[in-house]
Amino acid sequence: MFCYPARVKFSCVSRRNGFYANPADCGKFYRCVYRRRYSFSCPAALYWDPAATACNWPAAVGKRFLRRCRVV
Repeated sequence: MFCYPARVKFSCVSRRNGFYANPADCGKFYRCVYRRRYSFSCPAALYWDPAATACNWPAAVGKRFLRRCRVV
């Protein structure tokens, strides 16, 4: 799971059930359940960590992931 370019609108229609990073904000993520999208926010100062499938401290998330999404 990776962030997608910020200009792309995120849709769950063609995605498997699971968690996905928000392309416009590293502190937000989506959960796709049977083609429906649910939006979530991490607590303040935490970012979505696709490897852990949870919110995590920026240092633990990794620079490679943070470069792919916009840090707001």
